[in-house]
Amino acid sequence: MERGSGKITCKLLAFEMKADQAILIPPDIIHLCQPDEMSKFKFTILYIAPHWFESSFRLDVSRFKPQTTQLDQQTLEMKDEFVALFKSESDPLIMESMVIIFLGNFIFNSFDMHPLEKSSAQRQTEIVQVKNYIDDNFKEQIQLDDLALISGMTKFSLLRNFKTNYKLSPHAYLVNQRINHAKQLLLEDKTVAWTAVTCGFYDQSHFVKTFRQYVGIAPFDYK
Repeated sequence: MERGSGKITCKLLAFEMKADQAILIPPDIIHLCQPDEMSKFKFTILYIAPHWFESSFRLDVSRFKPQTTQLDQQTLEMKDEFVALFKSESDPLIMESMVIIFLGNFIFNSFDMHPLEKSSAQRQTEIVQVKNYIDDNFKEQIQLDDLALISGMTKFSLLRNFKTNYKLSPHAYLVNQRINHAKQLLLEDKTVAWTAVTCGFYDQSHFVKTFRQYVGIAPFDYK
C-alpha cells in the first residue's frame, strides 16, 4: 500500500494458480486468493518474516519481484517432508537449520535468485573455525547466530558448506560430540542425570531419547 498526497493507492496482485505451482509474493504486496471451488483447492502457505529472511540469507526482500514456477515431483516431496518435520520438531537449532536449508534450496532452485557465496578457500577456512568452536563449546547451548557470526557466512551458506565438509549438519556434529563425551562419562560410572546436564542436554529425558537414537541402546544399559 502506497500513500500519496491526500490519497491511498493499493498495489494488488492476482495470479491464476495451477496444479503443482509455487508463487513467490514479496512483502507488502496485497494479493487475492479466490478459488472458484474451495473444496477442490488445496495449498500450503509459508509466511516468512522479512527481517529474519534478510538476516539469514543477506538478500534485500524489497528487490524481489512476484514470480511463479512449476514444481517437479522431487521439490513437491521435499515440501511435504518439510511441513511434516516442522510440526514434529522442537529443538531450536534443528528447527532454524531445517527451515533455512529448505527455504534456501527451494527458493534458489525454483526461482530466479542466487545465494551469496565466498571463495572456496575462504569457505574452507571459516568452516574449520566453526568446527573448532563446536569442539570447544559443545557442552553449551550453541545457537546458529553464534556460528554464523564466527564464520562470517550467511546461515544458509554455513549450513550447506559445513555438511559438504563434514557430512553432518552443525547440529548433528554438535550432538555427536555430546554423545561421545557422554559415553565416556557413563563408562566412568557417572549418573545418567549428571551426564545429561554436563553434556549440554536440556534434561534427562531429552538425553535418553537422543542417546538411544545415536547409540541404539539407552544410557542406563550402556553403563
